Amino acid sequence: MRPCSISFQTQDEDYESLNLKRLALLKRQRTTSFSKDGILAIDDTGSLKPYAEKTEGVSYQYCPATKDEAYCNVAVVSCFTHNHKHVPIELKFYKPESEFLLGKDDPDFRSKLDFALELIDDAIAKQIPFSHIVFDSWYPSSDMIEFIDTKGKKFISEVKSDRYLIFEHPVSKKKVELQQEELVRLIRRHYWHKMRMVEYGGVQLPAYSFKTKVRDSKVELRGLVVFGKWSDEPR
Repeated sequence: MRPCSISFQTQDEDYESLNLKRLALLKRQRTTSFSKDGILAIDDTGSLKPYAEKTEGVSYQYCPATKDEAYCNVAVVSCFTHNHKHVPIELKFYKPESEFLLGKDDPDFRSKLDFALELIDDAIAKQIPFSHIVFDSWYPSSDMIEFIDTKGKKFISEVKSDRYLIFEHPVSKKKVELQQEELVRLIRRHYWHKMRMVEYGGVQLPAYSFKTKVRDSKVELRGLVVFGKWSDEPR
């Protein structure tokens, strides 16, 4: 009888090894390869688990798939996209703070924002080329903005209505911190003559561009206020 040997790998090691092989294969194929003018998209998604309330990670929480609260698993994912090409890169399963002994202060707890930072770092480490990072209005905190800047990358995102932006007041000429509603009101009143028309999906809308910063961040950004509606989704 021939001697035999048995080796074991952890589940994480198996997954990481398989994922690296998948990405390497995609890079070698002309139709699936990555390009430097592509975009790295970061977003969270959910899987409904109405009959698995006691499963690890399942909680009554916001489910991105239904845009409502439900019993579900949530993951933060990264995806390379270019034209009609969409290639999943990596995902991080989110566990609510209630599953940790010390809640959000537990050293093992990771927020969705923590995972987003890790996914950006992961894409860079995997040498995925991209020109910009895109995510929804929940993600561009001062920490995220500072992190992206240290990596020498650029991002595009909408701004939450309650987030404060630095803006030069048109009357006092002083730098002030304004939320979206007041900012839009000032621009409409004082800078309407400086609007430019932008086109999206065949729709022409007036827009105003300005330099700004997010509160508690030193990174200079380019803000764009678009007046009108270019999507059927609520804004």
